[in-house]
Amino acid sequence: MDNLISIFLYYQSFLLLISGLFKLYSHENFYQNFKRLINLQLKSHHSEIMYKSITVLFSIIEIIGGLLLLIPTTQFVGIYIAITLYILATLVINYSLITNKEQQECGCFGDIIIEKVSVSKILKNLFTLIVFIISIFIETQMEIMGIIFAGILIGSKFILSYVNKYTILLR
Repeated sequence: MDNLISIFLYYQSFLLLISGLFKLYSHENFYQNFKRLINLQLKSHHSEIMYKSITVLFSIIEIIGGLLLLIPTTQFVGIYIAITLYILATLVINYSLITNKEQQECGCFGDIIIEKVSVSKILKNLFTLIVFIISIFIETQMEIMGIIFAGILIGSKFILSYVNKYTILLR
């Protein structure tokens, strides 16, 4: 099971890195898709700058999350970042499906790979979230098992040293 989780995490790392890089490469396309998805009508230039900054920040966080998933010591943080990103993306997709009459491009990979917002996209995101949560549980279980095992080893050492000392006194 641990190998399957590792493969999943590396695959998700690759997706986050590619998605973030493609969004940055075609940022204007991603920004326009984002505006369409949430029916955003900007009233001022400052609002536009703020939302453009949010879309750039989202892409950068995707890249950082992907990099953190690659490094074993930071995978836990990467998993939480990925979960947050998938939840936000799923909420935006849900909102878009409810409010928009026609199917929109999601801009998930900028304008390099065109994907449409759909129920299957939501289901894919939910499945990915479930696997991320399972991976947290498995990682936590492995840590707990390691702590328990270390406790048993330390405890058995003390018990054995006590038994050794007691048997020497009995002789």
